[in-house]
Amino acid sequence: MTQIINLAGRKFNKLTVLERSGVTKCGHVTWKCKCDCGKICILWSSALLWNNQKSCGCSKFERFNYSKRIDNKSEIEKRFHSIWKGMRERCHSKKGRNFAHYGKNGIKVCRQWEVYKTFYDEMFVPYLDHIKVHGKNNTTIERINNKKGYDFVNCRWATMGEQVYNRDRPRSLNKSGLRGIYKLKDSFRAVLSFQGKKFHIAVFKNKLLAIKAYNKKAKELYGRYAILNKI
Repeated sequence: MTQIINLAGRKFNKLTVLERSGVTKCGHVTWKCKCDCGKICILWSSALLWNNQKSCGCSKFERFNYSKRIDNKSEIEKRFHSIWKGMRERCHSKKGRNFAHYGKNGIKVCRQWEVYKTFYDEMFVPYLDHIKVHGKNNTTIERINNKKGYDFVNCRWATMGEQVYNRDRPRSLNKSGLRGIYKLKDSFRAVLSFQGKKFHIAVFKNKLLAIKAYNKKAKELYGRYAILNKI
C-alpha cells in the first residue's frame, strides 16, 4: 500500500494546505487549501507536489497577460494544441514514426485527455508557468513513469534535459552501463543534468563511491522523482 504524504500545514506557491479533504473515486487523495486571495479550493496531492497548480485559479489572469508579453498568445496555444496532437498520434497512429515506441508498447492517452478541452483545462496554466522559466522551445510533456500512459497524475512539463534524464536506459556513450557514471582510464566520473545544467559531481577511484555520490545528488535535485543506480 502506498504511503500517503501528509501535506497539512505546508505551503505551495499561493496555496496553504489546511487539511485532508478526502479521496476521489479513482483513489487520489485530495486536500483542502486556502489561496492567498482568500478562496478555498480542493486539490489532488499531485497538483501540489508536482507544481501543476499554483493558486486557486486567480493567477490565470496574470498568466494570460504574461503570455501576451512573451509571444503572440495564439502561437502559444497553437503549440500547446500541437503537443496534444503529437501525444495522441504517438499512441494511436500506426503510421506515425513514434508509434512503435508508444502505442505498440501499450502506452495510451487517458479517456479524459482524448477531449482537448479537458487537457487544456488541466495543463495549460502549468504550461504557461513552465515556459515563463524555461521558454516554449524547452517545454515538453513528460511521463514521470515511462511504463505508464498519459494522464494528469503521471504527466508534468519538463525540459529537454529532464526528458533525457528520465529515459529507461543510460546513454550509449556511457561505457559503465550506469546512469551518470562514466568510466575513465583508472577512475569513475559522476555527472548529473538538471534543468539544462550539467553538474560534474566528482571523480572517484572506486565505482561504488561514484554511484553513491550520484544517487545522493539525484535525490537532492529530483527528490521523489530521482532515478537511482542500483548498488
